[in-house]
Amino acid sequence: MAKVSWREASLYERSIVTKIRLLKDAPKEGFAEQIQVTVAVALLVDSAAMSSGIAVRVLSMLLTGSIGDKGACTKIQNRLASIKKGVSKIVNRSQSDYTSRSEERRLESPFFLPPATSCPEVLTHFQQAKADSSATVGKAKS
Repeated sequence: MAKVSWREASLYERSIVTKIRLLKDAPKEGFAEQIQVTVAVALLVDSAAMSSGIAVRVLSMLLTGSIGDKGACTKIQNRLASIKKGVSKIVNRSQSDYTSRSEERRLESPFFLPPATSCPEVLTHFQQAKADSSATVGKAKS
C-alpha cells in the first residue's frame, strides 16, 4: 500500500514526507499547512516519522493547520492506530491478491470518517467479482 500511497501523493505531500524524514524532534508551529488528510497521507506520514509522536504532531498540523492540544493528539493517535491495524491484515500479502480499485478506495478515504461509517474494505479479486455480480442482480438490462 505504501507504493500506491507514494505514487498517488501530491507534490506537497511528497515534500512534507521528505521534511518529516529530517525531523529528530516534534515539529514546530508552521511546519505544515492544513490539507485534506486521507488514509494514504496518514500512512506516508507515519512511515516517514522517526516516532509516533512526530507523526501525530505532523498529522495534527495537516488536519488543523496547527499543533493540537493533548486531547486532539490522543484522538489522532487512536485513529492512526486503527488505520494501521486495518491495513496490517493485508500488507503482508501480495499486492496482486487485491483489486487496485478497492485498494485505492481505502487509501482515498478521509482520515476521520463520519460517525457510524468505516473505511472501505480492500477486496480480493474473488470478493470484488462477487460484490460486482450481486450489485447487478435484479437490475433490468437496457
